[in-house]
Amino acid sequence: MEELWIPPGFTFTPDDPTVIDYLKKKVDGVSNPHADLILEENIYAIPPWDLRKDVKYPLRGDCAIFYYALAERKGGKSQRLQRTVGDAGHWHMTGKRMDIVHGGSVIGYKTALKFHLTGSGKGVPSDWLMTEFRLNYEPNECQNEKELVICKIYKTIRGRSWEQE
Repeated sequence: MEELWIPPGFTFTPDDPTVIDYLKKKVDGVSNPHADLILEENIYAIPPWDLRKDVKYPLRGDCAIFYYALAERKGGKSQRLQRTVGDAGHWHMTGKRMDIVHGGSVIGYKTALKFHLTGSGKGVPSDWLMTEFRLNYEPNECQNEKELVICKIYKTIRGRSWEQE
């Protein structure tokens, strides 16, 4: 796999409205200057520890990786998304969905999730975290069974996320 050339010291850390802008551009088929930094992967079918092998740029061990992913809805047109990852576990919400506001309007949402390994009851919490970004659709817009999202996935160390260091 050919690596991208990234200047020394560069980190890809877009703010929330910028992530939603990248997602909107992808949905609308508009080019994105950082398209190669956001990978396309079915993150809902692959455990988080197996995702890093397809990254096309040099990684520090401590950075988050952004992915475009198609999230399937539970029961067709339901608002709830299917976040089970095969037999490995599932992504569990850790809080409420938060609005992303830009220019006085809600342009999207973000949800914090933690990966739970398959186990008894609700599973065993792991060190893997994800922030899922979704567009704010108008109520009259037809929603498909699948929705394109951007997911930021990273791992915590000793109770601290790499994003906090």
